[in-house]
Amino acid sequence: MSGTHSLSNESVDKIMSDGGSHRFGRRLWFGILAGLVSTIPTHATDYPAKPVKIVVPFAPGGGSDTFVRIVQGVVQNEELLEERLVVINRPGAGGTIGSQFAKNAEPDGYTILNLHDGILSARHAGQTEYGPEAFEAIAATGRTGSMVCVKAGSRWTSLPQLLKAARDNPKTITFAANLGALSHFAGLKLESAFDGASFRYVPTGGGAKRFGDLIGEHVEVSVFAVAEYAQFKDGGLLAIAYLDNERHPAFPDVRTAREDDIDVVWDLIQYWWAPKGTPQHCVDRIVKTLRDAMDSAAMQQRLAELMIEPLFLSGQPLQKELLKREVLISQVGTGDPIELPNTPLFVVVVTVLLGIVGTTQRRIQNLQRPADISLSLTDTSNRNSVTTVQEPGERNNSLRLRMTTVALLLVFCLLFSFRIAPYWLLSASFILALGIRLLNHNRRNMSALLAAAVLAGPGCYYLFTEVLIIDI
Repeated sequence: MSGTHSLSNESVDKIMSDGGSHRFGRRLWFGILAGLVSTIPTHATDYPAKPVKIVVPFAPGGGSDTFVRIVQGVVQNEELLEERLVVINRPGAGGTIGSQFAKNAEPDGYTILNLHDGILSARHAGQTEYGPEAFEAIAATGRTGSMVCVKAGSRWTSLPQLLKAARDNPKTITFAANLGALSHFAGLKLESAFDGASFRYVPTGGGAKRFGDLIGEHVEVSVFAVAEYAQFKDGGLLAIAYLDNERHPAFPDVRTAREDDIDVVWDLIQYWWAPKGTPQHCVDRIVKTLRDAMDSAAMQQRLAELMIEPLFLSGQPLQKELLKREVLISQVGTGDPIELPNTPLFVVVVTVLLGIVGTTQRRIQNLQRPADISLSLTDTSNRNSVTTVQEPGERNNSLRLRMTTVALLLVFCLLFSFRIAPYWLLSASFILALGIRLLNHNRRNMSALLAAAVLAGPGCYYLFTEVLIIDI
């Protein structure tokens, strides 16, 4: 066997001891840094220079998700934007999880939120402390009315019959609602229009989730956008009232609430938002893209199929519409404030408890076994067993290392949960701190450690968010 192109273990050790690891670490570090720097756009006005993420704060399959994906398809097929639109679903808490994510995103024009009037209702329900003022309002696209629906074959066949039962037996009829969102406020509006009526609200989710719960008979009634009703009608959904001024031309047999002297009109508009501080040229570019998409023949056809009015507002008309709807929603009683779970506190408490349990268990084991046999090597020729015993000092060092790791992990979870610093910086710092502790401040491999931190921090962050378009 030729050894011309191979190195012995002794040679490798010598190279490493002579600083080979330092040279390798420095080269890797500079290579990664150069790659990251090269991804920064050379001109701030070159927008968009990468895919634009559209955050939909509801699960796939609902009315908002369907609408956004239609817009996405038209923009792509008509080549209305230089880069593609990528839909990111962030469901939960009546749309507030997704809206908060978009609000806290970098205001660079590459994260856009699609959220209907739920951005107004969430604040009045006590779910958020912010509203439209926390964003740059881009445009309003599409208006749709609302249908009060039950499962086909239900005992309720009309809205007056339903509301009379809700008055005679308050809090007994289950109403599926995305608490704090428009479906919830629609129920509250119906209650206020029929004196004494009161539903028992069951927190569910977006349109697709409410439809599943209704068909599965987990709830008895809910409110859906006309577009959602058209989508779910053949699956067993029955509309008993339309909450608009006139009957919908596609469903002429469905009476309006006003025809039964129940003065409720409830619709929704799809709005587009950018994080506060997004450059105006980015907002203007998205406005033009959305206007061109709404004007296209393909979009007009799809909107007609989904019974969505092809509304488009931007600039001052948009601000006037938002103000009008703010007043309308503020007039609806919200009942008791909705308390959301404190997820960051939950993460911190669980992490602390796990650390305490692990540390306590290890200490008990140390007390029970003064000398812990940690390694056993067998000489295959003599069959003699050779053991090494871990001394108390070594056990203490091992325990301190475990406690340090738990403490670092706790700090990482705490900072990440409260979004005190970006993920890439937190992960890189965590690896650096843990690596320094493991190396016991040995500087020989510090360059390699630094390179590993960059790979796991900025490197992975760039890979997921810019290449794979996955938010972390």
